[in-house]
Amino acid sequence: MRLKPKRLGDEFTLDEYNACQYLLYKVPFAESIRLQGADAYTGKFATYLLDESRNTSVGIDKYDTFEILKDLTPNTQYIYITLSNLINQNLQYTATMYYQTPEVITVVDQTNEQYSVNPQDAKDVKMVTQVASEDVRRDYQSITVQCTQEGNTLKIPLYIEGEDGTKQGIYTENTIFSRLIDFTLTLSDKPYIDVNNGKANQIDEILLDNVQEFQKIVPYTPRDNVKIIYRLDSNYDYKLTKTFTIQENMNVEIRGGTNKKSKIIGTNTGRLFIIKPGGTLTLQNIHCYDATANNTSYAKGCGGAILIETNEESYGTLTCNDSIFEKCTAELGGAIYSPNAKLALERCTFQNCSVQGDGGAVFYQAKRVKIAFPDIITKPGQTITLKVNVTDMDGEKIDTGTIQFILNSKELDEVDIHDGVAQVQYKVPSDFKQTSFNVIAYLQGTSTTSRESVQNTVFVQQPPKLTFKCNTSLKGYPGDKIRVTVEAYEKNTLTTECPGVFTVFNKTYNANIDASTNKYYLDVTIPSTNTAKSYSIQFTCKDAECTPLKGTITVLATQTSGISAVYVNNTPSDLTISQKLINTWVNKGITDAYVRCSDYTGNNFIDKVLQYTKNTKIRVHATLNCFHDENGFINPENTNNINSIKKDIKAIHDNTNIAGFHLDYIRYATANSDENKHKVITKQVKALSDYIYSLNTKYIVSGTVMPEGATNSPVYGQNFKELGSILDYICLMAYKGNYKTNDTWIGQQVKYAKDNGSKVVCALQTYNSDNDSTRRTVADMEASIKVAIKNGAIGYALFREGRLPNYPRTYDTIKKETQ
Repeated sequence: MRLKPKRLGDEFTLDEYNACQYLLYKVPFAESIRLQGADAYTGKFATYLLDESRNTSVGIDKYDTFEILKDLTPNTQYIYITLSNLINQNLQYTATMYYQTPEVITVVDQTNEQYSVNPQDAKDVKMVTQVASEDVRRDYQSITVQCTQEGNTLKIPLYIEGEDGTKQGIYTENTIFSRLIDFTLTLSDKPYIDVNNGKANQIDEILLDNVQEFQKIVPYTPRDNVKIIYRLDSNYDYKLTKTFTIQENMNVEIRGGTNKKSKIIGTNTGRLFIIKPGGTLTLQNIHCYDATANNTSYAKGCGGAILIETNEESYGTLTCNDSIFEKCTAELGGAIYSPNAKLALERCTFQNCSVQGDGGAVFYQAKRVKIAFPDIITKPGQTITLKVNVTDMDGEKIDTGTIQFILNSKELDEVDIHDGVAQVQYKVPSDFKQTSFNVIAYLQGTSTTSRESVQNTVFVQQPPKLTFKCNTSLKGYPGDKIRVTVEAYEKNTLTTECPGVFTVFNKTYNANIDASTNKYYLDVTIPSTNTAKSYSIQFTCKDAECTPLKGTITVLATQTSGISAVYVNNTPSDLTISQKLINTWVNKGITDAYVRCSDYTGNNFIDKVLQYTKNTKIRVHATLNCFHDENGFINPENTNNINSIKKDIKAIHDNTNIAGFHLDYIRYATANSDENKHKVITKQVKALSDYIYSLNTKYIVSGTVMPEGATNSPVYGQNFKELGSILDYICLMAYKGNYKTNDTWIGQQVKYAKDNGSKVVCALQTYNSDNDSTRRTVADMEASIKVAIKNGAIGYALFREGRLPNYPRTYDTIKKETQ
């Protein structure tokens, strides 16, 4: 055909459009250039400039041609040309080069040597007059090579690639080639629309040229009632692997070509489309082929190619224009099933569509039956009732027909409808491991009612998989109340959703829940008339998959009652550890000795104390400075310090036979109030006590605390309730001389600590104060001890040995006088 001239903005006919497509993409363009050294050559499609900085092996010779100056290397096997002013970035270049190879001549002289020179030089040697070639295409050899383009650089290869992939050089040294290069250019992009698709796709169409894109993109159409148009390529068949569901508020139009319809095939999927109530589908120039609803589990037998659904509030909409439905089968509606929905067909053809019932091509029904099948929540092993309610559109109950219940594509049961209800019972297997399953209720339609199906979901609450954490080695004394706390985790998340159960003293108790910590707990009182040395304790959760947590409550001998203790500092000037001193302790009824082991004086008396007390009942405790050293207070959050303390504990454990550890300076130094301080102190004290118990569960772990009542926690970080749950007892430093107060104050501080969850040993100074070293009288000390006992103290500790005028009577003796 002959293309007529067109003005800008004129429309093309289809033939003119396709002719232009052919010219653009099938017919090559030609471009001849002459390289000019440092000057650029302006062609029709680009401007060309020889890149002399990269062409180091090529030079201009005296005959105005290019000469290979030296044998080429892999890095110099190209002629580099810089491109500018490209008319199109997608042009592909093929170059035809014209060249002459060097000649080998023999120069007759004294050596008779042979030389390889370029043809012009050879003619000079032979005394032949030089005449420049006027037609290089005729006189030179030629070779055509494919060029590559990297950015703005065109690379002409000076090699050819062999069949084995190796590069073979075309030119050698002294080869010359003409500055003339003939280029053939083609467009690298293929046409977007061809003759079968006819009219070019519009700006609002989304072109999907393969079934993978079709199935991936269409289901994610926005649900905002805005029409989205998808254009299919009519050169390809779209063989589906899954049915498309047009959801509520989706508005989808699928277009084929204008000269040839696009084919959508259902061989592998059965039904092609389901249109939900409120969804809209438009088919334009589409060929629906080989679709069936006879093998589908959802709405089986309804609508071989397309099922349109309705409910009491809305309906699906289908519009088909210039489309074909071929080889579509179903029980009702060979191609389309539309009960009470909106359907518009224009210029559509139905070929070889068949049904077992009504509607060989299209089934449309005006009266619709409504069935409701609510979801169910259950557990493995439980029996559920699958119940379907059947009414007409006015809400009147239907009393005829049957409901078929389908589970896993198999019939579970078929029951009659009575008074608008059909139901069947089903027991969920005890070993069912999934979180849900679906049941389909299928209503067989009649000549006056629609055929309906509905699917419900049975949600199966699987028992959570729980793991437990707890201090499984608990200790207490006869009559003590112990709180057992358990943390339950589901996938690392703390939970108390399942009922917890404790078993202790051969009885079962429901666990309490601490809402503030989200933990289970049980308060256990050890029998006062205890004869057992330990009790087993177990925790588990009902309705959960878990391994019961087992532990032991060790019943200690009544050793924290009646404590009469002394502190031993490492101060040689006023204290000598000897058998005589220990004998005095025994005679005076001393039960415990807190011997400092980590002190900045560098002295350590514990070995001597242990040596002389080994045949006595005196319990020796290693006293450790925790957050204080020779330089002052240490930040309690210092991890290195905690690790250092643990090393000291391990060394003492490995080398001595002590009764326990006494933690001193477990506090902050500053007087600044901070409600979060206690969290740090409690955390670090628990870390140390857990470590001590991991070495020996029989160790006694105690600690010193300040005597400032409610201000202890925010100022020093010492929370009586928290420390009382960790330590076997606390030593309350009730130093009335330092605080310039009296015995009443001592009683108040002891009572506050006891009432807030701690067992209290009252620590007393044996001298007036840090500013007055005058030793207190025995009568004064015993008066303080009596007040402490009356307010709940379980013992006293004298600070310190070496500054004692004499020893007060034992705790037990003084306690009898207070009763």
